[in-house]
Amino acid sequence: MTVNYTVKYDFDPLQRETVRHLQDDSQTLLAYTAAGNVDYYCTRLPSPSYQPPTSQVVDATTRR
Repeated sequence: MTVNYTVKYDFDPLQRETVRHLQDDSQTLLAYTAAGNVDYYCTRLPSPSYQPPTSQVVDATTRR
């Protein structure tokens, strides 16, 4: 079985990652200090109405 993951990234003008968009419609947001270090990151979960495509759903308990 092959599972493909789609991840998209957004970057700020200094080419630092600011948003990671995952295939389940969740997002990871990143913020930086003035020195350029990661200050914090947080995850936004997908809306309750989101339904992932059935062709991409993998049950980790039965995956081999």
